Amino acid sequence: MESLQEDVRNVISASHPIVYFRTDEEIEVLRIISQEAADYLLFSYDEIDGVRWLNERNYKNNRRVLLRVRNQLESLKPDFLEALSFIRDISRSERTIFVVLSADTLMKEENPQSQKSIRFIKNLVNEIKGDLVEDEESLLLSIFLISDKLLIPSLLEKDILVFEADYPSRDEIREILDEFLEMQDLSLSDELKVEFVSALQGLTRSEIENLLFLAVINDGVLDDKDVDLFINYKKQIVRKNAIIEYIDVRKLPTDIGGLKNLKEWLERKRDIFKNLDTAIKYGVDIPKGVLLFGMPGCGKSLASKYTAKLMGLPLLRLDMGRIMGPYLGQSEENLRKAIKIAESIAPSILWIDEIEKALAGVKGGSSDTVVRIFGALLTWMQEKEKPVFVIATANDISAIPPEFLRKGRFDEIFFVDFPDDKSIKEIFEIHFKKRGKNTNSIDLERVLEELRRKLNELEGKLSNHKGSGGQEDFKVLKKLLKEGKGYSGADIESIVSEVVENAFLNGKETISTEDVIAVVRKSKPIVETLKDKIGDLYDRCEKIGAQPAD
Repeated sequence: MESLQEDVRNVISASHPIVYFRTDEEIEVLRIISQEAADYLLFSYDEIDGVRWLNERNYKNNRRVLLRVRNQLESLKPDFLEALSFIRDISRSERTIFVVLSADTLMKEENPQSQKSIRFIKNLVNEIKGDLVEDEESLLLSIFLISDKLLIPSLLEKDILVFEADYPSRDEIREILDEFLEMQDLSLSDELKVEFVSALQGLTRSEIENLLFLAVINDGVLDDKDVDLFINYKKQIVRKNAIIEYIDVRKLPTDIGGLKNLKEWLERKRDIFKNLDTAIKYGVDIPKGVLLFGMPGCGKSLASKYTAKLMGLPLLRLDMGRIMGPYLGQSEENLRKAIKIAESIAPSILWIDEIEKALAGVKGGSSDTVVRIFGALLTWMQEKEKPVFVIATANDISAIPPEFLRKGRFDEIFFVDFPDDKSIKEIFEIHFKKRGKNTNSIDLERVLEELRRKLNELEGKLSNHKGSGGQEDFKVLKKLLKEGKGYSGADIESIVSEVVENAFLNGKETISTEDVIAVVRKSKPIVETLKDKIGDLYDRCEKIGAQPAD
């Protein structure tokens, strides 16, 4: 908040007429204004309490000002226009700062009452500048508008300075933590301090202080168990929002089948997040994220969840469909809120699933709203400073604008292909284990032979097939089938699910190789559905230089 304090100090020193602070930390901003406005009359206004004199105690020895303000306040109704009249009168002779809380509720241009208030504020701004009436003394006034939403009437656009009151930085959180430890006569190891700072990042100062007090009240100490307390609190923040979904990955297996290259790459990023402060000081860039695209059902969504499990970070799923709102500016505000939530619990992972559906219209002359949303998302991804790791998943990137795929948006782009024999074995083992079954009684080599036989049958059926890409499509498809590729991870899971269900209904304790083969013979690999798109997917993979995930 040091930069915010400097902003407030500069605004007051420059006697700027009107400033807008967008923040969730109303109390902290008020505290800073109070510190910097010690020599000013300081008033606040909200629609419940009306006008409040915030620094009355500073004037207990100034009887003239004390009596004048008290008398006027006693007769004042909780009406904004009356409050503005009072402020105008006081600021003709006394240096005054007027803070309007929940300012967005009073700035709605479609509301007739708000229209009067906006016009009144414009008049005050003109009087502060001395522009309204020649030879009339300027008002000694600065107006501070505070809200968690940014809503600026067109009449005031050129007059208002806008500031975003950010959350405490990692250094500031460390200072808050050190102050608390000293006050409570407690200590923490340097390693645990780093974990505390990461867990508390994205919370307001008051939230941090409250959580630290709560942690101490629970058992009288601060220890590693309190990290869970802080993270659970941040989870509650997410669950209050309909735009973003918190994904619980605690029950997810510790490994997923295949995707060897992707997993090794993610382990490198995990090590950076686990040593974030040290990495930043060394000069390492904060990981931006990864784009996963390729065959449907081959593990993109599962890989997103696995990443959160591997890194030990909260996973947030952003539904771009929920971002779009019916009212002007609502979609942009929804995106801002979603980003703010992701940043508020950082370090975190933001998973944008099936991103191609949200961005499909950008290339084809879509609505201005979609273009603005796309631009805002691109800018944030390029410039974000908070440790939010973005995972975007897509089945088809043909509709995604090329600027979204440039280096700088993501650290890497991976192509998720059909699993090979080794990965298919791993996937079978994982899904049987997930259902409480082992594969000791199953000859997976024979199962693989049956899968290959099914794919060879498909090759024969498609020998005369020419997809939308012509003979090239078939060449790629034929090569895939000869390599024994064509079943997705989702296909394998479906086979396992049916095998286990059959065993249960038939009262079998042990699952045999024949049980699995019987289900495989009835199965239909997803490659058959994708036959017309195969060539295009591989072509795009090559054009953008995507890395193989396995």
